Amino acid sequence: MKSNRDPILLYDDQCGFCSYWVDFVIQRQKRGGVDLLCLALESEQARDLLHGHDLDPHEIDSVVYITDGRAFIYSSAVVRILRDCRFPWCWLSVLWCVPKGLRDWGYRWVALRRQRSSRCVLH
Repeated sequence: MKSNRDPILLYDDQCGFCSYWVDFVIQRQKRGGVDLLCLALESEQARDLLHGHDLDPHEIDSVVYITDGRAFIYSSAVVRILRDCRFPWCWLSVLWCVPKGLRDWGYRWVALRRQRSSRCVLH
């Protein structure tokens, strides 16, 4: 049974890059009784979770990582996800020290390029 403390990853399942990223994360998750639940952003369950964290599902254009009762978006989600990965990937969580504005700029830069990719189908 899924624990309320287990992390949840919400992502754009219509995007090839995003799906690759989710597979990457699943393969590198730490062991030890924690189960990562991955849901499409468009799903009803994801919308309910977003509302529960005061996030508008119609305005979210980011991966969302829910852990320890908090929802993280944009670069903060990526860094928290990396923190929960096995060695050596967890070391990349040092990016938390980079100012959020700069991290989010980098996140949006990548996001814009993934949207231009033919492997990413957005609706």
